[in-house]
Amino acid sequence: MDDLMMFCVTCNRPLQNAIAVSLTTIELVQLFVPFIFLGLLTAFLGYQALAYKNNPQKPLSRKPLVASACVLGIGLGGFIDGIVFHQILQWHEMVSAKIIPLDFTSKSVNMFWDGIFHAFTFFITFFGIILLYRLLQQNILLKHQNLFIGGLLLGWGFFNLIEGILNHHIFKFHSVKDFDVNPLIWNLSFLTFSILIIVLGCFLIHKIKHLPYENWRTNTEDIK
Repeated sequence: MDDLMMFCVTCNRPLQNAIAVSLTTIELVQLFVPFIFLGLLTAFLGYQALAYKNNPQKPLSRKPLVASACVLGIGLGGFIDGIVFHQILQWHEMVSAKIIPLDFTSKSVNMFWDGIFHAFTFFITFFGIILLYRLLQQNILLKHQNLFIGGLLLGWGFFNLIEGILNHHIFKFHSVKDFDVNPLIWNLSFLTFSILIIVLGCFLIHKIKHLPYENWRTNTEDIK
Protein backbone atom coordinates (compact mmCIF):
# COMPACT_ATOMS: atom_id res chain seq x y z
CA MET A 1 0.00 0.00 0.00
CA ASP A 2 2.84 2.39 0.81
CA ASP A 3 4.32 1.75 -2.63
CA LEU A 4 1.01 2.65 -4.28
CA MET A 5 0.73 5.89 -2.28
CA MET A 6 3.86 7.23 -3.95
CA PHE A 7 1.83 7.66 -7.14
CA CYS A 8 -0.65 9.98 -5.40
CA VAL A 9 0.38 13.64 -5.24
CA THR A 10 -1.76 14.33 -2.18
CA CYS A 11 -0.22 11.33 -0.39
CA ASN A 12 3.41 11.74 -1.40
CA ARG A 13 5.13 14.45 0.64
CA PRO A 14 8.44 14.28 -1.28
CA LEU A 15 6.54 14.76 -4.53
CA GLN A 16 4.68 17.71 -3.05
CA ASN A 17 8.01 19.24 -2.05
CA ALA A 18 9.41 18.59 -5.52
CA ILE A 19 6.49 20.48 -7.07
CA ALA A 20 6.86 23.33 -4.58
CA VAL A 21 10.53 23.89 -5.44
CA SER A 22 10.32 22.95 -9.12
CA LEU A 23 10.45 26.58 -10.28
CA THR A 24 12.17 29.64 -8.93
CA THR A 25 10.11 32.71 -8.12
CA ILE A 26 11.15 34.34 -11.40
CA GLU A 27 10.31 31.21 -13.39
CA LEU A 28 6.94 30.97 -11.66
CA VAL A 29 6.12 34.55 -12.63
CA GLN A 30 7.27 33.86 -16.19
CA LEU A 31 5.12 30.73 -16.35
CA PHE A 32 2.00 32.75 -15.63
CA VAL A 33 2.78 35.62 -18.01
CA PRO A 34 1.13 33.85 -21.02
CA PHE A 35 -1.90 33.11 -18.84
CA ILE A 36 -2.12 36.81 -17.95
CA PHE A 37 -1.87 37.92 -21.59
CA LEU A 38 -4.46 35.37 -22.70
CA GLY A 39 -6.71 36.26 -19.76
CA LEU A 40 -6.59 39.96 -20.63
CA LEU A 41 -7.32 39.17 -24.28
CA THR A 42 -10.24 36.98 -23.21
CA ALA A 43 -11.62 39.73 -20.95
CA PHE A 44 -11.37 42.26 -23.81
CA LEU A 45 -13.15 39.92 -26.22
CA GLY A 46 -15.82 39.14 -23.63
CA TYR A 47 -16.46 42.86 -23.19
CA GLN A 48 -16.71 43.28 -26.97
CA ALA A 49 -19.26 40.47 -27.15
CA LEU A 50 -21.43 41.56 -24.23
CA ALA A 51 -21.24 45.36 -24.47
CA TYR A 52 -22.43 45.55 -28.07
CA LYS A 53 -25.93 46.98 -28.49
CA ASN A 54 -27.92 46.77 -31.70
CA ASN A 55 -28.67 50.16 -33.22
CA PRO A 56 -31.48 50.47 -35.79
CA GLN A 57 -29.55 53.30 -37.44
CA LYS A 58 -26.50 51.10 -38.14
CA PRO A 59 -25.89 47.75 -39.87
CA LEU A 60 -25.69 44.65 -37.69
CA SER A 61 -22.11 44.07 -36.64
CA ARG A 62 -19.96 40.95 -37.06
CA LYS A 63 -18.20 41.80 -33.78
CA PRO A 64 -20.35 39.99 -31.14
CA LEU A 65 -20.30 36.54 -32.71
CA VAL A 66 -16.65 36.80 -33.79
CA ALA A 67 -15.54 37.91 -30.31
CA SER A 68 -17.42 35.08 -28.59
CA ALA A 69 -16.13 32.47 -31.02
CA CYS A 70 -12.61 33.85 -30.60
CA VAL A 71 -12.78 33.27 -26.82
CA LEU A 72 -13.92 29.72 -27.45
CA GLY A 73 -11.09 29.31 -29.97
CA ILE A 74 -8.51 30.37 -27.38
CA GLY A 75 -9.75 27.71 -24.96
CA LEU A 76 -10.04 24.99 -27.58
CA GLY A 77 -6.62 25.91 -28.98
CA GLY A 78 -5.18 25.29 -25.53
CA PHE A 79 -6.90 21.93 -25.33
CA ILE A 80 -5.59 20.96 -28.79
CA ASP A 81 -2.07 21.85 -27.71
CA GLY A 82 -2.35 19.96 -24.42
CA ILE A 83 -4.09 16.87 -25.75
CA VAL A 84 -2.06 16.45 -28.93
CA PHE A 85 1.44 17.62 -28.02
CA HIS A 86 1.48 16.98 -24.25
CA GLN A 87 -0.48 13.76 -23.96
CA ILE A 88 -0.83 11.87 -27.25
CA LEU A 89 2.50 12.65 -28.94
CA GLN A 90 4.28 13.58 -25.67
CA TRP A 91 6.64 15.87 -27.57
CA HIS A 92 6.80 18.27 -24.65
CA GLU A 93 5.23 19.11 -21.34
CA MET A 94 4.65 22.42 -19.63
CA VAL A 95 8.14 22.82 -18.13
CA SER A 96 9.93 19.93 -19.81
CA ALA A 97 12.86 22.08 -20.98
CA LYS A 98 13.47 23.17 -17.38
CA ILE A 99 12.70 19.85 -15.70
CA ILE A 100 13.47 17.02 -18.10
CA PRO A 101 10.99 14.17 -17.44
CA LEU A 102 13.50 11.36 -16.94
CA ASP A 103 11.97 9.73 -13.84
CA PHE A 104 8.72 9.44 -11.92
CA THR A 105 9.22 12.63 -9.90
CA SER A 106 10.18 14.89 -12.82
CA LYS A 107 7.37 13.42 -14.93
CA SER A 108 4.86 14.04 -12.14
CA VAL A 109 6.06 17.61 -11.66
CA ASN A 110 5.53 18.27 -15.35
CA MET A 111 2.12 16.62 -15.16
CA PHE A 112 1.15 18.94 -12.29
CA TRP A 113 1.98 22.05 -14.33
CA ASP A 114 0.20 20.52 -17.33
CA GLY A 115 -2.84 20.27 -15.07
CA ILE A 116 -2.62 23.98 -14.20
CA PHE A 117 -2.44 24.72 -17.93
CA HIS A 118 -5.48 22.55 -18.68
CA ALA A 119 -7.45 24.11 -15.81
CA PHE A 120 -6.82 27.53 -17.39
CA THR A 121 -7.95 26.38 -20.83
CA PHE A 122 -11.05 24.80 -19.30
CA PHE A 123 -12.13 28.09 -17.72
CA ILE A 124 -11.52 29.98 -20.97
CA THR A 125 -13.55 27.41 -22.91
CA PHE A 126 -16.36 27.52 -20.33
CA PHE A 127 -16.41 31.32 -20.53
CA GLY A 128 -16.61 31.10 -24.33
CA ILE A 129 -19.62 28.77 -24.09
CA ILE A 130 -21.35 31.20 -21.70
CA LEU A 131 -20.68 34.10 -24.07
CA LEU A 132 -22.16 32.21 -27.02
CA TYR A 133 -25.19 31.13 -24.98
CA ARG A 134 -25.92 34.69 -23.83
CA LEU A 135 -25.32 36.06 -27.29
CA LEU A 136 -27.64 33.62 -29.02
CA GLN A 137 -30.49 34.69 -26.73
CA GLN A 138 -30.64 37.92 -28.71
CA ASN A 139 -33.27 37.90 -31.42
CA ILE A 140 -31.46 40.37 -33.64
CA LEU A 141 -27.95 39.16 -34.29
CA LEU A 142 -25.78 38.78 -37.35
CA LYS A 143 -25.17 35.04 -37.59
CA HIS A 144 -23.18 33.11 -40.15
CA GLN A 145 -21.01 30.01 -40.03
CA ASN A 146 -18.08 31.97 -41.47
CA LEU A 147 -18.16 34.34 -38.50
CA PHE A 148 -18.18 31.46 -36.05
CA ILE A 149 -15.48 29.40 -37.78
CA GLY A 150 -13.39 32.50 -38.48
CA GLY A 151 -13.61 33.52 -34.83
CA LEU A 152 -12.56 30.04 -33.70
CA LEU A 153 -9.53 30.16 -36.01
CA LEU A 154 -8.58 33.63 -34.77
CA GLY A 155 -8.73 32.48 -31.16
CA TRP A 156 -6.71 29.35 -31.88
CA GLY A 157 -4.10 31.38 -33.74
CA PHE A 158 -3.90 34.02 -30.98
CA PHE A 159 -3.40 31.30 -28.39
CA ASN A 160 -0.63 29.68 -30.41
CA LEU A 161 1.17 32.96 -31.03
CA ILE A 162 1.10 34.14 -27.42
CA GLU A 163 1.95 30.74 -25.97
CA GLY A 164 4.52 29.96 -28.66
CA ILE A 165 6.40 33.26 -28.56
CA LEU A 166 6.54 33.41 -24.76
CA ASN A 167 6.98 29.76 -23.76
CA HIS A 168 8.98 28.51 -26.75
CA HIS A 169 11.20 31.48 -27.59
CA ILE A 170 11.39 33.96 -24.71
CA PHE A 171 11.06 31.96 -21.49
CA LYS A 172 12.05 28.62 -23.06
CA PHE A 173 9.89 26.42 -20.83
CA HIS A 174 9.56 23.93 -23.66
CA SER A 175 9.70 23.56 -27.43
CA VAL A 176 7.11 22.02 -29.71
CA LYS A 177 9.35 18.96 -29.92
CA ASP A 178 11.79 19.15 -27.03
CA PHE A 179 14.03 16.24 -27.90
CA ASP A 180 14.44 16.86 -31.62
CA VAL A 181 17.90 17.63 -33.03
CA ASN A 182 16.60 21.02 -34.25
CA PRO A 183 13.65 22.17 -32.11
CA LEU A 184 13.81 25.68 -33.59
CA ILE A 185 12.38 24.39 -36.87
CA TRP A 186 9.37 22.98 -35.04
CA ASN A 187 8.90 26.21 -33.06
CA LEU A 188 9.03 28.38 -36.18
CA SER A 189 6.67 26.01 -38.03
CA PHE A 190 4.26 26.30 -35.11
CA LEU A 191 4.26 30.11 -35.39
CA THR A 192 3.90 29.93 -39.17
CA PHE A 193 0.88 27.67 -38.84
CA SER A 194 -0.58 30.07 -36.27
CA ILE A 195 -0.26 33.02 -38.65
CA LEU A 196 -1.85 31.02 -41.47
CA ILE A 197 -4.94 30.13 -39.44
CA ILE A 198 -5.27 33.76 -38.30
CA VAL A 199 -5.16 34.87 -41.95
CA LEU A 200 -7.72 32.22 -42.86
CA GLY A 201 -9.95 33.33 -40.00
CA CYS A 202 -9.77 36.96 -41.12
CA PHE A 203 -10.55 35.93 -44.70
CA LEU A 204 -13.69 34.04 -43.63
CA ILE A 205 -14.87 36.90 -41.43
CA HIS A 206 -14.37 39.61 -44.03
CA LYS A 207 -16.32 37.62 -46.62
CA ILE A 208 -19.41 38.44 -44.57
CA LYS A 209 -20.71 41.94 -45.11
CA HIS A 210 -22.53 44.00 -42.51
CA LEU A 211 -26.28 43.38 -42.79
CA PRO A 212 -28.78 46.29 -42.82
CA TYR A 213 -30.75 46.18 -39.57
CA GLU A 214 -34.17 46.28 -41.23
CA ASN A 215 -33.38 43.33 -43.53
CA TRP A 216 -31.90 40.90 -41.02
CA ARG A 217 -34.92 38.54 -40.91
CA THR A 218 -34.98 37.74 -44.61
CA ASN A 219 -31.29 37.95 -45.45
CA THR A 220 -29.33 36.46 -42.56
CA GLU A 221 -29.32 32.93 -43.95
CA ASP A 222 -28.31 34.16 -47.41
CA ILE A 223 -25.36 36.41 -46.49
CA LYS A 224 -22.48 35.96 -48.87
